[in-house]
Amino acid sequence: MFKKVLGGLAGLILTVSTSAMADDFDTSQHNFKLKQDKISLEYRETLDSDKDHLQLGYDISNNVTLEYRYVDADDIENRFRIKALHKWSDSLTVGSKIEYRSFQDADDHYRFIPIIRLSTGSLHGMNGYVNFEPRFNFGKQGESNDLGVDATQTKVGFDYNLTDTLTVGPFLQYETDGNFDKTDVFFGTAVSVNF
Repeated sequence: MFKKVLGGLAGLILTVSTSAMADDFDTSQHNFKLKQDKISLEYRETLDSDKDHLQLGYDISNNVTLEYRYVDADDIENRFRIKALHKWSDSLTVGSKIEYRSFQDADDHYRFIPIIRLSTGSLHGMNGYVNFEPRFNFGKQGESNDLGVDATQTKVGFDYNLTDTLTVGPFLQYETDGNFDKTDVFFGTAVSVNF
C-alpha cells in the first residue's frame, strides 16, 4: 500500500513538473556527507549555479542535531540551525528545523521548517522516500510574520546502501513559493560515508 502511495506521489510530481519542462532541470544538486560518531561534514555542489554550501553538524542526542551552514550564493549566508527528528514508525518520521539566517548584504531572519518524511523502509538495501518541508519566515524585511507558508520543498528519491558505511542515491526536488507555484525542479544525488 505505502509503495503505491510513494509511487503515486513521485508520478504526480513528475507529471506536474513536465507542464513547464523548458524552465525545469536547468541545474542539479550533488551532496557529499562524511560522518563519524556525532560529527558530520557536508558539502553541496549546485551545477550551473553559483550556490554551494558547506555544513558542519553535531548530534547532541539521538534525534537532535546542531548545525552550522556556510552558503556561498548571490550573497554570503551564515546559517545556524537546530534540527529535531522523531521516527514514529518504520515509514513515518516527523520533526522540525529552526534556523537563524545571517546574510552579508540582505536582512537576517528566522525560519521554521516542519519536516514530514514517508519512507518504504529498507528493502534489499534500498530505501525510497518522500520528504516534505513547508517553510515559514519570521522577521524578514518586507514580509509579514503571519503563519502563512513562505515556500515549500519536496524531495522524492531513494538511498541505496552499497556497503555498511557507504550510501548513495538520486532524488527529484520540487520547490514552490508561498502560493504553491513552482519555483524550481531538479535532480540531485546524495553520497554519504559513515566511519
